[in-house]
Amino acid sequence: MERVATLGIVTVIALFVWALAESQTLQTEELSFEVLIDPGGSGRALRRAPGEQWDTRLRVEVDGPNAAIDSIRERTLDEPVRLRLGEEIPVAEGEVVVEMREAVSAATMFAGRGVRIRRADPPRVSIEVEPLARRMLPVTVVLDAGEADRPPTPEPAEVEVTLPVAWLDQLPDSVLATVSAASLASLRPGEPSVVPGVPVSVQEMPQGAWGMTFNPPQISATVTLRRRTQEAIIPEVPIEIAMPPDLVGSWRVRIPDDRRSLFNVRVRGTSASVARVIGGQVRVRAIIELTREDLVAGATTHPAKLIGLPQGVGTVDPEFNIPLQISPIEPTPSE
Repeated sequence: MERVATLGIVTVIALFVWALAESQTLQTEELSFEVLIDPGGSGRALRRAPGEQWDTRLRVEVDGPNAAIDSIRERTLDEPVRLRLGEEIPVAEGEVVVEMREAVSAATMFAGRGVRIRRADPPRVSIEVEPLARRMLPVTVVLDAGEADRPPTPEPAEVEVTLPVAWLDQLPDSVLATVSAASLASLRPGEPSVVPGVPVSVQEMPQGAWGMTFNPPQISATVTLRRRTQEAIIPEVPIEIAMPPDLVGSWRVRIPDDRRSLFNVRVRGTSASVARVIGGQVRVRAIIELTREDLVAGATTHPAKLIGLPQGVGTVDPEFNIPLQISPIEPTPSE
């Protein structure tokens, strides 16, 4: 029994020694993994230099302990190898050539593991590095469809824009937050509604501008959609008198001073057309059209009608009766 026990202990020790030796055995292998070049906290923006064809995947030939290489292989299946500006890559500006074998060797995933990178493919990668600037800009909310009853309100009212210094002078005065047609479709016209998650963007930047970020990247917008039809009040509409041309100068028509205009005239119609009226884009007048019979009979009241209203807009009040004083103009005796 003692011989059997001793043999078992010796076997276990031998297996342990073999496993330890195997893990420390040096081997040469090829690995392939994604590489992420990160500006980190350098205060700079970076991208692949124009013309650089690298697709972010790197192939390397390494040698080192089996266990270390196996560990690196497993980790690169789940995460990229991160190269940070100011850490694995020296801080510089303009076009920077990164020696990939040296940079990856210094990465956290490789450093201190006893693994040596013999070669890298591609051996070097060109990146463009630019210093960053920051500016606070107001947000303008625009609608992808429909019309707002009043200007939409953004929250927050300003966002911080970060971009390469080279593009700072061409930054517009505000950023845009565009509410999509899909978001607007669920809103009730005439009622204020908060639309969350509206993305922020900048329009009219030169072609080739890059490295721009927003904080926050999305805002909330309070939107009140215009009703399809609406009412509005025109504060004052002046009244004009019209009569047959051959009777002009033969009759005097007077309107009381306090009735020379229509006041607080209510109109109703499509939202867009009513907006043109209220905005003063069309000229609305009231006219009293007198016939020969009206003049001869000395009519004391006559309805005024509105002219100049755009198509789709009418008055809410049925008619406007205006008091009149009509009298003939006596001819001046000839000398």
